[in-house]
Amino acid sequence: MEPVRVVTLWLAVDESDPGNGCLRVVPGSHRLGLEEMRESIATPNVLGMEIAREVTGPEAVDIILGPGDVEVHHPNIIHGSTANTSSRRRCGLTIRYIPTSTRITDPEQPYPSAFLLRGEPGANRYQEWPALRAGEHFPYRGA
Repeated sequence: MEPVRVVTLWLAVDESDPGNGCLRVVPGSHRLGLEEMRESIATPNVLGMEIAREVTGPEAVDIILGPGDVEVHHPNIIHGSTANTSSRRRCGLTIRYIPTSTRITDPEQPYPSAFLLRGEPGANRYQEWPALRAGEHFPYRGA
C-alpha cells in the first residue's frame, strides 16, 4: 500500500495467548519506520515473508485476547507470533482500514477483499457490494 496509512484490527475468534502463539508487539516501535522484510524459509507460515527483526526478548509484549476481543495496531509496529504448538486452534479475522488516498499496490484489482465503506473510490477499484437476498441476509442501508 502506498502511502502506508493503515490501521489493522485483529478480531479474535478463539482464545489467543502465549500457549497458542498470540500476537507479540514491541511497544513504541511504530515510531521507527518500516522494518526490512525477508523471505521466511526456516519456519513455514501463511505469509511467506517475515520481519527481519526478532519479536522476542524483554521488549516484546504478548497481546492476550479472548473470543470477540479486538487488537488494533499501526502497520509499522514490530509484531509477530511464535508457532502454535498447542492442541488449540488460534483463529482470527484481520481487517485493515485505509483512506481512499492510499493505493493498494497488488496488481489484482479490484483486490478480492477491498470494499469501499464510505466516500469516493479515490486511488482504488473496489469490490461491488453483495446483492441483498431477502430472508437470507440482514437488510443494510442502500439495499
